[in-house]
Amino acid sequence: MAADLATHGILPRKTFSTKPALVDPNLVQHYWRGVIDGDGNFSKDGYDLKLCGDYEVVFAFQVFTLSLCPEVRAKVYKDENIFAFAVSKKTTICLIKTLYDNATVFLDRKFARAQQILRRDTSFGPVEEA
Repeated sequence: MAADLATHGILPRKTFSTKPALVDPNLVQHYWRGVIDGDGNFSKDGYDLKLCGDYEVVFAFQVFTLSLCPEVRAKVYKDENIFAFAVSKKTTICLIKTLYDNATVFLDRKFARAQQILRRDTSFGPVEEA
């Protein structure tokens, strides 16, 4: 089984060896939603979104984020033995809307937290209940 997984790029210590996938532009939000579901974190008491992992994947997420929100000043940084990229407030709301709007496949707890953040933020208009 390990050999089969390796043929699909799933290797031991994947956090340190993963490369960003080349994804059809029409599917890129689904790819990044999966990455966030796996290695991302919404803060419990704020509007922060953080992705941790291999430098290349985290950097690619920064590029994706900048394509949506060019004013973002956040940078990839070293967080112990991995890399991280964190955004807050307006950028988090923008990413949640991009990644989770009309989504049918997601990690339930991440989706619930994203919806909770959107409901708390009235400056971006009403949010439809899922």
